[in-house]
Amino acid sequence: AAGDTLNGESLGPLVAEAKNTDCRAMCVAPDGRVWAGVAATGADGKQLLRLVSWGEGDKTPVDHGPIAIQNPDYTTFTDADGKPLPWHHGVHRPNADGPLLPRYVVMGICASREGPVYVTTLAPFTLHELRPKRP
Repeated sequence: AAGDTLNGESLGPLVAEAKNTDCRAMCVAPDGRVWAGVAATGADGKQLLRLVSWGEGDKTPVDHGPIAIQNPDYTTFTDADGKPLPWHHGVHRPNADGPLLPRYVVMGICASREGPVYVTTLAPFTLHELRPKRP
């Protein structure tokens, strides 16, 4: 485009049901798909970190869902006295039988040629390997 302004168009919301979104990490994969790490706040005021993508042929961004930690031994949920806690540093488990979820923001994202998407989260600084289903 000529001049100081680039023309653009909206592809739709990053996360359809979110009240607010905060995207601090984005990359373009070798296949041209754009990946984003998004902190999405729902109507209930709770924030979840989500993986979102968009590629040629997609009508809107594709929300791949919340980022979760699969390793059950990632951290303990007890204080120094061994008393149970619902959270530990930058992770929490909103439901007792649900997955362990990172908090705060996605700081970086990288999509590999082989398929996995890697994201880093803050506090504690962690690298997550995600294997999303491709649309």
